[in-house]
Amino acid sequence: MVASDASTRPLRSFRRGRGYAVSGWRQAAISDCARRAERDGRSRTGIERHPRRKVSIVGWSLGGLYARQLAKMMPDRVRS
Repeated sequence: MVASDASTRPLRSFRRGRGYAVSGWRQAAISDCARRAERDGRSRTGIERHPRRKVSIVGWSLGGLYARQLAKMMPDRVRS
């Protein structure tokens, strides 16, 4: 099973309700996210929207592994 922005909407709503700026992947499904992120930097654009502060990345299932990889690739930009 793959997660889309529709399936993560409740999680984003929860975080938004607590004052966090949130965004989805803006992709149909997360299954090929890592390949796309390397190809066109789409995952990084969310991080780049907040250039003056570190961000927290929340990943669900396989997305957690992708979030962890982004944190390793950009330790100066990722808080957690």
